[in-house]
Amino acid sequence: MLEKASTMKKFPWHIFLLPIFFVWHILNDHFALIPFSYWGRFVLYFIALALFFFLIGKLLLKNMVKAGCWCTGFLIIFFFWGSAHDFLKSLHPISFILSYKFLLPLILILLITFFVVLRKKSIPYRMSGFLTLLFSLFLLIEASTSIYKFINKEHLKNDLAYYSAPVSITKAADSQKPDIFFIVFDEYASTPALKKYLSYDNSALDSLLLKKNFFVATNSKSNYDITPVSIASTFNLQYFNVPLEGIKSTRADLLKYQQSLKKSLIPQFLTKEGYTIINHGICDLPYAPAPHEPYFNRFINGALYGETLWGRIRKEIAWNLPAGIWDWSFMETGEKQDDGIEINSTNFNAILKELQSQSEKPKFVYGHLMLPHTPYYVDKFGKKRKLSILDIGLFNDSLYIDQLIYTNTLLNSLAQAGNMNFPRPRVIILEGDHGNRRLNLPKNLIARDRQFMNLNSYYFSDKDYTSLYKSISPVNSFRVVLNKYFHAELPLLKDSTILLLE
Repeated sequence: MLEKASTMKKFPWHIFLLPIFFVWHILNDHFALIPFSYWGRFVLYFIALALFFFLIGKLLLKNMVKAGCWCTGFLIIFFFWGSAHDFLKSLHPISFILSYKFLLPLILILLITFFVVLRKKSIPYRMSGFLTLLFSLFLLIEASTSIYKFINKEHLKNDLAYYSAPVSITKAADSQKPDIFFIVFDEYASTPALKKYLSYDNSALDSLLLKKNFFVATNSKSNYDITPVSIASTFNLQYFNVPLEGIKSTRADLLKYQQSLKKSLIPQFLTKEGYTIINHGICDLPYAPAPHEPYFNRFINGALYGETLWGRIRKEIAWNLPAGIWDWSFMETGEKQDDGIEINSTNFNAILKELQSQSEKPKFVYGHLMLPHTPYYVDKFGKKRKLSILDIGLFNDSLYIDQLIYTNTLLNSLAQAGNMNFPRPRVIILEGDHGNRRLNLPKNLIARDRQFMNLNSYYFSDKDYTSLYKSISPVNSFRVVLNKYFHAELPLLKDSTILLLE
């Protein structure tokens, strides 16, 4: 019994403490933004990784304490590679020293050297005990940080509206409540923007919308140039009282923007007014989760492993490998293409069906299609493109126009369905959440207006558009709707733009 207790005491618990500490540290950096389904899975992944290298070490070193120390040495490099590499870059040493051609062989040499030293030396009980104590202390610090952040209401501050005064909206008579459709085509630029920056004449779409009794705000500009913060601002009827101009958005920022949409005002207000909230979009709304995995949840995986050695290798050098070696990653992109096409198709058909019907209760329908935004998954006929490694994730004006031409066929169907006659009034807003962006350029080369000049079109079933104007921006869209149908008497805000960077 005493021998068993001694063995338990000498076990290298640090091989488990380090992965838990790493994930907990990321959770504190993204406090209350990462669901358990994500971080719980990564804890298991990383512990499995630790066990794998521990068992290899035990097999070769014939001692679990030595194996644990060698395993933790590898895990320290694996988990903190991104931070260490960035620190080296900040010192501006010779570029060759920063290259993976130099660093990866160096890491291998260091691990082999550490292995040889452990094999020749006596059992490093003190080193193992120190590592267990060290990572236990780090876990205590992370626990204290979590408690502090909760007391300081950091989870509430993930909603950017936390910093702004709430908008007060009055109540309307039931007979005036319209069905409301808010349909977003991601990165759909306005006709003037397409003419100016892409030399493409899209005036036929404006003519179609006018023919179908829509109002086209030809001089509209979105208020923000990143999707979740743009729509969250629209749904909150205000600019966020947070300094965002010129800020480079981190993964945590993008998740906060998405959280701000999840907590937004319009769906909550309309729910209290007896509306059914229907979500055929890409992000969760209050009382109405997205029909598919929320789009910006993709940044969670990057947060949990993007700064690890493997994450950085995939990001920084995998694309540079020969195509045959690249295939495993490119196959994953092909699966994403199929998923992206399916999600757009499913959302469009659901939105169209909602436009073609009316129920007893008024409804608010949020629709969102990732078109004509990258990636360029379809051609101008809506057919699946054969992807090339060279165009994955890159901007391409010609491919953007192809997807825009296909998107116009969808807009045509929605505009026709929008004109159907129903007893209850209806409001339809068709918009691009921002313009055709080029944020991959240096800031001084970015054409500012290009990021914001967006499609923005409205349909009111009574055809009275006296409250609208050609340069209306999305922050005022629902202010106009609430004033017209709910007698809210909300003042219109100045139409301004806030440039964020990705």
